[in-house]
Amino acid sequence: MKGDLRRSIKRFALWLILLLCMFSDVQAQYRNSIRDKENKRNLKLYPFPTGDNKIQRQWASFPQAIPALAASRPLKLSSNLSIQNPEEDKKRSIYSIGIAGVSYVRIYQGYSLEEKELRFVEQFNSPNTITDLAFHPKKQMIAYSDNLGNITLREIKGYKTLRKLNSHVRTKRIHNGTIHSIAFTPDGRYLISGGSDYNVRAWDLLADQTHTLYHHKNEVSRVTVSSGGDLLASAGYDRQIIVYNLKSKDKWLIRSPDEGNPHIHTNWITDLAFSPKDSRIVSVGYDGQVVLWDISDLKKVSVKPIGNINTAILRLRFNPSGDSVVTSGLDGRIIEWSGGDLSNKSNDYSQYVMDTKKNGTNPLLKRIHYGAVGSLVYTSRDGKGENYLISASNKGILVVQKAK
Repeated sequence: MKGDLRRSIKRFALWLILLLCMFSDVQAQYRNSIRDKENKRNLKLYPFPTGDNKIQRQWASFPQAIPALAASRPLKLSSNLSIQNPEEDKKRSIYSIGIAGVSYVRIYQGYSLEEKELRFVEQFNSPNTITDLAFHPKKQMIAYSDNLGNITLREIKGYKTLRKLNSHVRTKRIHNGTIHSIAFTPDGRYLISGGSDYNVRAWDLLADQTHTLYHHKNEVSRVTVSSGGDLLASAGYDRQIIVYNLKSKDKWLIRSPDEGNPHIHTNWITDLAFSPKDSRIVSVGYDGQVVLWDISDLKKVSVKPIGNINTAILRLRFNPSGDSVVTSGLDGRIIEWSGGDLSNKSNDYSQYVMDTKKNGTNPLLKRIHYGAVGSLVYTSRDGKGENYLISASNKGILVVQKAK
């Protein structure tokens, strides 16, 4: 009797061990299949054929036009399905980037320019056309807007594309029409948006409430928040620039096409940004103008046109130090403006030198973008040290290069 019981227990234990081994194999196969899927979705990077041996910039081909880019510090990826060791990944990675296609957002992890790909992290699909996106400044979340007035806020886990449940998703109808621009406040509490309904609105993420801050006379093309978080600025098709104090609720119209300076921004304003180090704003427009606004005294704002490239400028970004600003345009050019008044064209990031030493001819300049460059971001590991400039065009070409 006891012998039969022992034999039954042994058989049960053997079956249990066998089942555990089978389960372990299935789990390993599942993880390997996930890794294979993610490896296939990595974005391959290719060096430009320059004459020197140093890799200064790389390019990638995205399957869709790229309407928007966003960058953040490296994400802390999920450990159970990570392709590489998460701790090692965190040390090696330089930045995380969100790339908006027409119908989805993909998150990638970026490394040094010696790496040959951007590592795929996660994808979020949208039934509508995506217009803009922004990383949350404090949490592992990304927000993206669409052409029907919705903003979706998604939690980023990393390497879990098959995950359907337990995903933190919030979608809210904010505008009656297309949302052109979104921006978080530095503390992450408010998400500011501007759209085709002429409104600038705020979504209080803590209270989950939305309210209208003020109106433009036409569609709002861009909203931006100062690094201190107290000031908001917006511009639009009405050629106005409005500055709004988020704390005191005071509002200043610092550029009106009806009052003075008729030669400044003769077409609609496409983008504007606060300097990260002082009380200045730079704006660009469809007339090709780059304009500097000193707002140290909002009751008496001084203005200075600093350049004109004679074609539409679509985007601008201050470098992290605030010493220069980079603009990109309809013709694919990416120009850096530096100096005390930012009027010096110091670098052209849109060209590279072909290696022509073999045939003995003079060096040949080539353009890195042959389409409109409407997306532009600066990024680095911690906001210090080496910076990277990332640009994208309506042809689906993404370029990563070291900033000078």
